[in-house]
Amino acid sequence: MNKLTQKIKSILEEIKKEQGVKTKKKDYCVIQLTFDIEDFYRKCDTIGEFLKKLRNNKNSLSPNLPNNRVFFNVIGKNGLHHSNIYTDKVEINIFLELNKKFNELEMKSRISKIIKPTKIEISFNDDEILKQTFKSNFVVSSWGLFGEEFRKQSVI
Repeated sequence: MNKLTQKIKSILEEIKKEQGVKTKKKDYCVIQLTFDIEDFYRKCDTIGEFLKKLRNNKNSLSPNLPNNRVFFNVIGKNGLHHSNIYTDKVEINIFLELNKKFNELEMKSRISKIIKPTKIEISFNDDEILKQTFKSNFVVSSWGLFGEEFRKQSVI
């Protein structure tokens, strides 16, 4: 098992341990996205490119909204993502450890600016959605980490 796999499993186990505890370390959010496969690959070459645009895009959506990099640094710096690619669709699930809750419409707008999803669901602190979305059985190549804290976390 490689280091990335061990690190992801360790983070998932830590998140599972927090479930059921009355006072969690941090609030979290799960974002579930589905895209038409043709639309997705017309706009982005890879899932990594989509996530990079979502987290780091310097172009502001409007003059009164901060750019994506500033937005994500305020709401939360750490997270993980999981993706599945089917013949007709691309599914991306994102877990964000939150510093601050955000407006769902603003997040939906930021995602739609990159690629219009066929389905988008945003859940806050919903343990059932977390369990269903991030099961421990996974193919390593479809998982990834972002954020300084998660990347630096030692493997147990």
